[in-house]
Amino acid sequence: MTLETENPAEGERYHLSWEEIFTRLKDCPSGKVWGIVRGGVIVAALLHTTDSDKHPLIASSPEEADIIVDDIWDTGSTGTYFLNTYPTKLFWTIIDRRKPEDIQLGWVVFPWEVGEKDAARELLLEENKRLHRELQDAYSKLEK
Repeated sequence: MTLETENPAEGERYHLSWEEIFTRLKDCPSGKVWGIVRGGVIVAALLHTTDSDKHPLIASSPEEADIIVDDIWDTGSTGTYFLNTYPTKLFWTIIDRRKPEDIQLGWVVFPWEVGEKDAARELLLEENKRLHRELQDAYSKLEK
């Protein structure tokens, strides 16, 4: 477990390890899985490759699945949508903010996200600096 404060506005970040991921995957019920785009697709692939007896197939649509999977139940909007749309399906996540042990984790960073957000943040910072320079140049020309 690694906790670090990267941005006080976002609070502490909990870097979930691959070992923790594989331990939590064991809790997923058996059946054909379908992963929600982005994190859920990774979860579905991990479930299938780590235990193909328990998860023999990855469904090509939620209608074909027994279980709809995602990486995190956070605000609940995604899970609620899929549970309402497919009421006969199970919905399973690696992290579930409804559970006390997962609430205390803070901002969860999955192993497959490492570097992704940092790269995006750097691009945004560079763009912000560029725009700031352009505005300074424009204002300095107006003052002359």
